[in-house]
Amino acid sequence: MKKKSNRRGRPKSDRDKDGQIIRDGSELVRALIVLEDFNKARRDGKTVREARQFVVAEHNRKFPGACMSASLAARILAEFQPEDANEALLTSQHGDEIAFRFGPRPRIPRKPSGLSKIRFGEKSKPSA
Repeated sequence: MKKKSNRRGRPKSDRDKDGQIIRDGSELVRALIVLEDFNKARRDGKTVREARQFVVAEHNRKFPGACMSASLAARILAEFQPEDANEALLTSQHGDEIAFRFGPRPRIPRKPSGLSKIRFGEKSKPSA
């Protein structure tokens, strides 16, 4: 009798005979939506953490049956827009349609311009 193992972590992906991961087309659509919402939030001045939370909230609002977690959003971003890459998958939304292409990875500053003047540990001066 074969012993049942208690495996932890993410399940192994389906792979073809060459070892390439086989995915459903819906995963690509989900990734495009995540990328578009993340880049939109970053352009609006949100930090990376706030942008990931925005992605999760938007996805769960748009698609209540398909739950999204922050870790899944982070995995999608790491796969399609890695920090060390020069090119990434870019998206643009026009109404209900999302177009995608490869291009230079978006470089958005770490801090929004308004926060760069604030130093940590200092109290803000009251405005008169």
